[in-house]
Amino acid sequence: MLEAFVLGVIQGITEWIPISSEAMVILAKVHLFGGRGTVSELVLYSLALHLGTFFSALIYLRRDVGRLAVSVVRWRQADTGTRNLFGFLLVACALSGGIGIVLLGLLSHMQVVEAAGRWVTGGIGGLLIVTGAMQLYPPREGTKGAADLTWWGEGPLLGIAQGLAALPGFSRSGLTVSALLLRQFNKEDALRFSFLMGLPVLLAPLFFGREFAHMLLKPEILFGMAVSAVTGFAAIAALMRIARRVNFGWFVIGFGALSIVAALV
Repeated sequence: MLEAFVLGVIQGITEWIPISSEAMVILAKVHLFGGRGTVSELVLYSLALHLGTFFSALIYLRRDVGRLAVSVVRWRQADTGTRNLFGFLLVACALSGGIGIVLLGLLSHMQVVEAAGRWVTGGIGGLLIVTGAMQLYPPREGTKGAADLTWWGEGPLLGIAQGLAALPGFSRSGLTVSALLLRQFNKEDALRFSFLMGLPVLLAPLFFGREFAHMLLKPEILFGMAVSAVTGFAAIAALMRIARRVNFGWFVIGFGALSIVAALV
């Protein structure tokens, strides 16, 4: 249960900051708790913990989710911002889901034995450095909001960005927030849209079949999910308060460099 608690806390915190939660959970499981198996198996374990953060995000964003749900039934009465947001999320999540399935398929035959484990760790470190570098020089904050979203503009761009986050080391929140800032959206809305985009992705593991369903029946997995849900809610609330004051870029780059050093040593 200690392993599930630690990994649940890691997932709950890192899901919402520009650090790859998937990479952090995998690195902690392999190097702290001696996890072994294929990369695909380790990714599925990480995705199981993602379900906990799905519930934390759903509760925190309940008002946005409620407005989107009502807009489906009362489309003509919905305001422009809500309709644009719905179209944007539909395109972005559909595209990112397809990309993610392809990337996970490519990872499914890699084994985390000692030699391959070093290669994976080094690769994760490199991807973390790329993610961190994107956070160091963010563009000047824009003024765009939900009414400025388009399914043909931001939809494909953010879909590709989120899909690439299936690779351990690429931060989903880091990539999507950076892409929205590049499109001149204000940071508060960029964070909110990124969190909303993450909801379908966090729920996607339910469609991974029997192997994943059996994993969810394990008590330690359920405990880890509960821990990640509680921690995730606290992390979202804290992040929204300090988002304008903290740049996580140097932290991510430093962790990536340490991962590469660990792989070489």
